[in-house]
Amino acid sequence: MKQRTISLVTVCMNRLHHLQQTLPRNMSDNEGYEHLEFVVLDYNSTDGLGEWINSHMKAYIDNGRLQYYHTLEPACYHPAHSRNMAFLLSTGQLVCNVDADNYSGRHFAAYLNNRFCENEKSVLITFGGSRQLAPKDAYGRVCITRDDFIAVNGYDECIDLYCGEDIDLAKRVMRLGRETVVIEESAFLHTIAHNDTERIRQMPLLKMIAACYLMPEANGFSRVLFLFFNGRFVLVTLRGHGQRTPGWQDAVDEGQYVADAGGLQLFFEQDFTWQLRSGESRQILSFSSDKFTRFFYQVTADDGLSSWAIQYMLRHIKTHHFDNRKVNTSGFGHGTVFHNFDYSHPLPVSPAINSVTNE
Repeated sequence: MKQRTISLVTVCMNRLHHLQQTLPRNMSDNEGYEHLEFVVLDYNSTDGLGEWINSHMKAYIDNGRLQYYHTLEPACYHPAHSRNMAFLLSTGQLVCNVDADNYSGRHFAAYLNNRFCENEKSVLITFGGSRQLAPKDAYGRVCITRDDFIAVNGYDECIDLYCGEDIDLAKRVMRLGRETVVIEESAFLHTIAHNDTERIRQMPLLKMIAACYLMPEANGFSRVLFLFFNGRFVLVTLRGHGQRTPGWQDAVDEGQYVADAGGLQLFFEQDFTWQLRSGESRQILSFSSDKFTRFFYQVTADDGLSSWAIQYMLRHIKTHHFDNRKVNTSGFGHGTVFHNFDYSHPLPVSPAINSVTNE
């Protein structure tokens, strides 16, 4: 059976504690596949990732099995841009994203090769399927041919928040006439479990939110109020007390807010105003009308309630329709990297077939 060249690609921004567990095991679990490279893109980490790679994985760099790239430019994590950079830096005929918290599983590279030998016009994903076996931490696992990645202009960099960029990429590749193969073998779906706060800690959204409040109601609805540092607010109405079920979004309202000694004023874009009263701590806000009084309870980024609220924002405020739009028309994955600790030769990255240009 023909062995295709394969790149298992991992982007890491301050997730060293995960990569320390997954990368050595993934390399060991796939040591029998000859034409395989591991590509790690250090997306401007500050947690000692480079030092650990240099001290613990240098032998794999020396024998060519591991390619380490480091960019010093990003201030925050951008899923689509970072993966575009990493995919462009890879050299394999097949390119597969393996998140830092993912274990590939034994002989995963051989499994990918076998699947593409069965049908070279495939796209392998972990989401969907009849059995829904993959944990959500494995949803980023997408494997496509390098040619297809270039043909669709990579991940859509307009999707600048968490979640959706991988589904969008797979759908655009499918429109090339590719067959979807859902990875349902449990051996390839093990991950390191963690909370939503850690999942999005490096993204700009948490730095934008000044406060978040929840207002539960008895009629099967809940409201989540996001206050942003720029004076904007978003009020989300949820069905089913905030349970994540199909059709759970009911409404999204936006506007400006003003804080004063007595609480908050919400000035809706529909030209009406809510006055929310607060106590000294501002942990509880009340809204009163002629018929009822409702309470908003403050949540924090560290508890589970805030996690699903933030996930709502990430998944639904910026909704992308999977149509026939063109993406990244001005290019994608642009940036500068350093290769294998050679900081004397910066390498520009561009979406050409030879993705790293030496100038």
